[in-house]
Amino acid sequence: MSMKNTLMRSILTVLLLLASTQLWAEIDCSKEAIGFYLDRGFTTDQVTQMCQCSGSSTSVNKSTTPTAIAASVPVVTSVPGTANQNLQNTDELHLFSASIVADTLSINSDTLTYVNDGCMRYGEEDITGFRPKVCGVFKTTIKRVGLKVLSAKNGLSIIRDAEFIVQGDIQREVLNINELSDRNRKKLKKVFVASPEIFEIQTRKGADVKKAAEQLPR
Repeated sequence: MSMKNTLMRSILTVLLLLASTQLWAEIDCSKEAIGFYLDRGFTTDQVTQMCQCSGSSTSVNKSTTPTAIAASVPVVTSVPGTANQNLQNTDELHLFSASIVADTLSINSDTLTYVNDGCMRYGEEDITGFRPKVCGVFKTTIKRVGLKVLSAKNGLSIIRDAEFIVQGDIQREVLNINELSDRNRKKLKKVFVASPEIFEIQTRKGADVKKAAEQLPR
């Protein structure tokens, strides 16, 4: 190999390393972004490594710590009661909470309540085949008595998405409705159902939906 080729390879390697460093440095490691990475299938260790690399070139962001990553899994608040069913043990509740898309999860003897950011589709499809969406912060309260699981299917790569559909006494509300623009508020009101009898619980990518359904507090 000539000296010229060796020099060119060395220059190319340096350029690739610089580009890689810049890429890592620009990674968003906010709590919202961490939740997005986890939902897309990245492991906690992978996200931690990405954010540590990002923080090494600038000041360390506190939201890049493993503690912040773990915080993207909803905090479970369980209040024991005297109603029919007893609450599951802590491990079961943690596994269930880690399977669904939620910021907070509160469980008592009567209800299961969780809050999450979500979007709803409306209108006609555009030229790309997608319908426009409007987003908000949703609170969902599900009564445990009479709650049924209609479908619990794990996702299969590009063949099908995961599916977790329940039926029961369900109440929903938009917590940030007054913060939305007039246009988005009108769009959301057209598609939002406050008391759906059948409802799909959104799950994290890679979650074991069947196992989550088994541990659904009922």
